Amino acid sequence: MRKILSVVAVIFSIMAFAQQGKVKRVAAVGFLNVENLWDTIRSADYIDGTKDKTNPAFHRSIPLDSVKFLEAEKYEGQWSDGLLVGKKVVRY
Repeated sequence: MRKILSVVAVIFSIMAFAQQGKVKRVAAVGFLNVENLWDTIRSADYIDGTKDKTNPAFHRSIPLDSVKFLEAEKYEGQWSDGLLVGKKVVRY
């Protein structure tokens, strides 16, 4: 019995120490964007092109029930900051 335990111990130590210097620790990091789970209010994009592009109020996300209180024109063109300068538009 002692001989078998000795052989098992030798085999175990050979297997354990044979990997020294060659084992690399690798970590996997996952990220899940859960921000939209808390964004429960439906909103629309509102661009106030009368303001400067660097102004935070140039492009805003507003609740849908606030759209009726805004001055906005109907716009069917491409949605880019350069084309919307001077216009107040809403996209649903």
